[in-house]
Amino acid sequence: MMTNFARVLAAVLLAATIGLAPLDCSAQTTLGKADLLTGNPAAANGDGGSTNHLFLHRNMVVPAAGTLTMLTSREDGDENSEEFNLLVMRPTGTENEFTIAARQQLFDDVPPATTGTTSYALNNLAVQAGDVLAHFWDMQNPGSIPFSNDPEGDTNTIWDGTEESAGHAASSGPQSGDLEVGDTFAFVENGGVRDYWFNVTHVPEPSMLVLAGMGTLVVLLRIRRQVDK
Repeated sequence: MMTNFARVLAAVLLAATIGLAPLDCSAQTTLGKADLLTGNPAAANGDGGSTNHLFLHRNMVVPAAGTLTMLTSREDGDENSEEFNLLVMRPTGTENEFTIAARQQLFDDVPPATTGTTSYALNNLAVQAGDVLAHFWDMQNPGSIPFSNDPEGDTNTIWDGTEESAGHAASSGPQSGDLEVGDTFAFVENGGVRDYWFNVTHVPEPSMLVLAGMGTLVVLLRIRRQVDK
């Protein structure tokens, strides 16, 4: 009969043979600014004029298929409550063209706070590798996410507009109905580059190594049954 030590040794040898490393099915990554309480955003109250604008965060690219589970933002400095939308933008293969893969409306904290952070639970938004995150607000004023004008920032954000590129008028950006899930949207860069104080939690799907590890366990159990007979 196979001893416990022999079983453990067999498992270690088999794992080493097929190159399995310790696996963590709960691994997650943070997209965006990791430390939301460090630094002083120049626009601590968010944007007071960019209604009807879509903000594309070029440094917030999904690394692997999985889900988005939480958005956390730094509190703005005013006591207004706003709403905004998180969007998942999926490249179509044409430059600056995206399909809206997911969208969720989020409401600023009520009652509003002016310090710390607020976390919003997401509806386990399904994402693919290469998806880019964006946020949008239409008639809410001012905007609810603090930012600075910084092309080297963690989120590397640009915004969309089709008219009056310097004016940021309500007519210059997309309407809410242009950004429904399944719509195709051609992004037009408009203005400078910003850095926003927020992040999104991404949980990847189980990798092939996890599946291989499950297969290894099945093999070991079969070996054990055969030896114990």
